[in-house]
Amino acid sequence: MSKIAIDARFLRKETAGLGRYTRGLISGLSKIDKANQYTVFITPDDEKDFIFSAPNIKKRVINVPHYSYAEQTIFLSALLKEKFDLVHFTNFNHPLLYRRPFVVTIHDLTMTFFQTGRKQQSRLRRLAYEAIMKHAVIASKAIIAVSDSTKNDVATHYSAINKEKIFVTYEAADEQFMVQDSKEILKIIEKYGIQFPYFFFVGQWRPHKNLIKMLTAFEKFIKKNPTYSLVIAGKYDSEFAQLKEAVDRYAFLYPNNIKILGFVPDEDLPKLFSGCSAFVFPSLSEGFGLPVIEAIACGAPVIASNLDVLKEILDDSALFVDANSEDELINAMETIIDFSVTENLRRKGLLRARGFTWEATAKATFNVYNKILSR
Repeated sequence: MSKIAIDARFLRKETAGLGRYTRGLISGLSKIDKANQYTVFITPDDEKDFIFSAPNIKKRVINVPHYSYAEQTIFLSALLKEKFDLVHFTNFNHPLLYRRPFVVTIHDLTMTFFQTGRKQQSRLRRLAYEAIMKHAVIASKAIIAVSDSTKNDVATHYSAINKEKIFVTYEAADEQFMVQDSKEILKIIEKYGIQFPYFFFVGQWRPHKNLIKMLTAFEKFIKKNPTYSLVIAGKYDSEFAQLKEAVDRYAFLYPNNIKILGFVPDEDLPKLFSGCSAFVFPSLSEGFGLPVIEAIACGAPVIASNLDVLKEILDDSALFVDANSEDELINAMETIIDFSVTENLRRKGLLRARGFTWEATAKATFNVYNKILSR
């Protein structure tokens, strides 16, 4: 029996993809590993979403925010006191002075490639990010990457590390993401005042999500297809006020065609996915692209940017476009509203989604743990 700690301070639902990954991983581990003892570190904000009751999993509430000085001091002290056999940091940030064995999950290198926010452009914050990320990939006993694409990015950007220490464990959609009953779809449409037919987007409002290009393409699309609407959900990031202003401006200009929902509860997302004509995901950078798996699990046809990682995840179950090309986005929207195209993508998407489960993620992660613990 080993003592394993999981840094789950991203557990709460408000942290979007990081929260889904953390919850999904712990849920999967609780099903496959009954022998090892797990201590799950969470913040007070995460307690409401901690629903795990396995006897070998205990929570430890610690008031230490991410990217804080306390992370380097108080959290470090708490970890050292317990003398864990292994610690899993579920994101790159970790106490730099922690010297016992640990593994780290790298979700993407977006902050490396897209230095667009005020915080990201701060020289001090850039230096801190680069130092912590570099230490994470060098000092860890193993790196868990959420896709082959992310693995290659890490191996290329940090060429000094041994590529063999990087292991790929895919993410998955939660069980609630499935094709929804038409009555439930109608209820959610009424709740948010959405008009059929509609395209759907959900994600963080950040420049690399390419919202403006999607809006400019949609603006031209509705000149020929005025009955369609675009529904945009997701958490507004105060770092990018100009982006929000631009999105709000389009919504003001086209009140009958563009609907802004803001943050949407998890329980509503499957219905919104199931009801849409297509999920549009024109991102410029992703480590995995969790929303596309959630979309296809709900039977939504997908228009996605032709990033290597999205091709890796979706295979032939989506229409891929150059996300910098308005014409390609418009053509994809016009193509995907054809019934035969829609049904073909739905069928392929549902089949593809079956290959991604949190239990599979947990098994692959558990194998990494065992490689480290057996040394």
